[in-house]
Amino acid sequence: MDAIGRIRRALKKVDASLPDAEIRPPPSKKLLAKLTDEAGPLAPGLDAYFACCNGVRVPGEPGLFSVARMLKIDTPGFFALSEDLCGNYDLVAARYEVGPGAVVFRDIEGGRAEYLVASSVAVYVELWTKRMVAATYGKPDPTKGWPHDHAFMEKHDPPSGPLLRSKKFKAQLGEIELEIVDRDGSVGARDVVDPFTGKKLTLPAPPKRRRKA
Repeated sequence: MDAIGRIRRALKKVDASLPDAEIRPPPSKKLLAKLTDEAGPLAPGLDAYFACCNGVRVPGEPGLFSVARMLKIDTPGFFALSEDLCGNYDLVAARYEVGPGAVVFRDIEGGRAEYLVASSVAVYVELWTKRMVAATYGKPDPTKGWPHDHAFMEKHDPPSGPLLRSKKFKAQLGEIELEIVDRDGSVGARDVVDPFTGKKLTLPAPPKRRRKA
């Protein structure tokens, strides 16, 4: 089954099992053009994702991002796909030399990509769906071990195996810039006082557009 088929199958399970979930219809060509204009070419696998939906909203839970949400997360070379509500993000790599389209975890404390989450967007959506459905019905998590258990990863996401063992892939992991983009211009430059020195500092206005890689 191709990526679109796998994602559609997963989303059907979401629709059937999570009554409060909102699966947004695919974005317009105009909206996608806006994303690629600001962020650059879509990471591999996102074309299939957007052919199926424009994000999934699950009340009180981390969902899957829409175009609008991706536009607000400025991560050059990456597209934010989901978060854990603690400031950590799962990002799709757009220009990795090894494993383009892979999903990696970006830690808020280290500010870097720490490890592989899935070899592709389609696999990520499938595993995310299984975890969400199990949590909704209080069933055992069928994805227990994901993504830290490499044996689980290689069984349920076979293409992840070569990436997990690849020194070149691991070398790509590292610092990832991330900034929330102020699209409406409501936040401008502002003056603050350094609590340690008492000196006046001027913080620049947040960017209004994403940066391309």
